Amino acid sequence: MGVVNLRGLSSVFQNSRTRSGQYVSPETALRASSVLACIRIITEDLSALPLNLYRRTPQGDVLATEHPLFRLLHDSPNPWQTSMELREALILDVLCYGQAYVEKEFGSDGIAALYPRSAGLVSRVDPLGVFIPAPVQFYRYTDPKAGARVMLSDELWITRMLAPAGVLEGQALILLAREAIGLAQAAEEQGARLFSHGVQTDLTLSTAESLDNDEKQQLRKAFMDRHAGSVNAWMPLILEGGLTASRIGLTAQESQYIETRAFQLQDIARIFRIPDVLLGIASGKTATYASAEQFFLAYVKHTLQPWCQRIEQSIQRDLLAPSESAEYYVRHDLDSLTRADLETRYTAHAAGIAAGFLTRNEARQMERLPALPGLDEPLSPLNMGSGTAKSKPEALALQLAKNAFAHESKLLADGKAPTDIYGKLLPGYLPSKTGLSPTQCAEYCSARLAGESDGVGMLAALIAKV
Repeated sequence: MGVVNLRGLSSVFQNSRTRSGQYVSPETALRASSVLACIRIITEDLSALPLNLYRRTPQGDVLATEHPLFRLLHDSPNPWQTSMELREALILDVLCYGQAYVEKEFGSDGIAALYPRSAGLVSRVDPLGVFIPAPVQFYRYTDPKAGARVMLSDELWITRMLAPAGVLEGQALILLAREAIGLAQAAEEQGARLFSHGVQTDLTLSTAESLDNDEKQQLRKAFMDRHAGSVNAWMPLILEGGLTASRIGLTAQESQYIETRAFQLQDIARIFRIPDVLLGIASGKTATYASAEQFFLAYVKHTLQPWCQRIEQSIQRDLLAPSESAEYYVRHDLDSLTRADLETRYTAHAAGIAAGFLTRNEARQMERLPALPGLDEPLSPLNMGSGTAKSKPEALALQLAKNAFAHESKLLADGKAPTDIYGKLLPGYLPSKTGLSPTQCAEYCSARLAGESDGVGMLAALIAKV
């Protein structure tokens, strides 16, 4: 089968021991509360967003519900998973391993199902031993029960992050940040050991008498049985036989243990680009409603938006045929996260309706309300009537018609020939004063030469159409 490129798999275990003495892997990192909190925020927020397939049409973009891929992305990709569960697993693999693999199952109408494959069990196969860019790549999937098999890149939906130039394997964010995560694990372990033993290592018992090894062991055992463990915390310390207790070193607060844990939480939050307010970090400041809202908008823009782009573009590349790429595209519905309060939304709807670019039924649809008859036409900004109505008020059209007809009457009163008036003079005058087109001017002049008597009414009707 050729040479197996284990770079993506071996990177999970290579140099995973940190300087703090902790071993960091995807499994152990998820046990750190700070890492688990950040990963839960990203995976759950992203996978909960509706993922829709759209079709471009001359009338605008519409949901492509007739396409088989719409159901797979929006509802259920396979018989045993929902869309949220699949995407949650995909994002988790990208964070933990640098890439995620989803196998495509083909049917008579194209892709019939999508099945996630654990990135920790997939490695790229390089038959020639040297990476040569090619349209098709080979990947070995080692199933613990079914054994190993080779999959083509055409059979996979692959999403990756932080892949260096010229390399197909992404880099796991957890492993890149293993020193910070290892320090957080060490702090958690220190706290767990403190509560497990129930006494601090800087507490000493001393006596003026000499004790042999058996007596020391008995004293240590008696003390630990009486005071070790959280159930024995704060029990009174009773000493006899000349024993005295003294403390050396610093307390947990004096050694800034709490501050260390708080700093590691902030440090890991920076790595995952999670705002402090979502993790409940006060940082000595009280977040106001306005500042918390801005933090959340920044989180959507700077944290979720890049992930949405990464997933959408990988779908465009791997799940849509080249012939479909120009007509179809996928988008996450971020509006569900950025919806403002009721008063702000209604104010925005009213402004859009008044400006004429939003219909009343479109506003109702945004509020998950059913459409009503007669509310599909946009309103005109001028008179708040139907957008298909006349663009100029009737009073203005009538006034312009009266002014133009007065000029026409003056020309006739001056004894000008009708052929000159309606053939030369009026066609040059009417467009600049009324906005009529040359065709409309010719129509009016011909009618007047033919004996049309209501010049004002005809002019007003023509001007109202401009």
